Amino acid sequence: EQLKKKIEEIHDACIRLPMDVLPSLDCIVLPTLGFAACSWGWALMSVVAFVSGNGGDIKNRMDVSLVIAGTWMVLIFLPLGVLCLLPPASVSDAFDQLLDSLNRLRALKGMEDDVQVRLTESFIKESNRGQGVGFVFFGTVINTRFIKALFLKIAASASLLF
Repeated sequence: EQLKKKIEEIHDACIRLPMDVLPSLDCIVLPTLGFAACSWGWALMSVVAFVSGNGGDIKNRMDVSLVIAGTWMVLIFLPLGVLCLLPPASVSDAFDQLLDSLNRLRALKGMEDDVQVRLTESFIKESNRGQGVGFVFFGTVINTRFIKALFLKIAASASLLF
């Protein structure tokens, strides 16, 4: 009986979180991504302006240090936008872990009637058009798996520039 009460509390919390907490994360992430995009643009334009101004001809040691500094700026600012998504993505990952924990609950004694567990699992899995509960950014649930794939795509695109 006490276990069922706790499962009901988990279900209520799962419903409140996407309604109350997750929408407020948008106000944190959008400005950070805007800052990152401006930083990327500034660093990239600095490198392009330097290379185009010299025509690729490096004349002295000062030019070499400027190229190295510009390259480091691009490499430092490149992952900034992707990394700012990690804290909200941890919410999505927590729901994935919750699904695993709910599945393990079925093995416990006294869980013959798992209607509440199935109801909670169904809510989590079917939220956001089947993507699951989590931080939604432009219609996509962001989790660490998505961030790693995005970072690899950005790094591969950046490697084309160098």
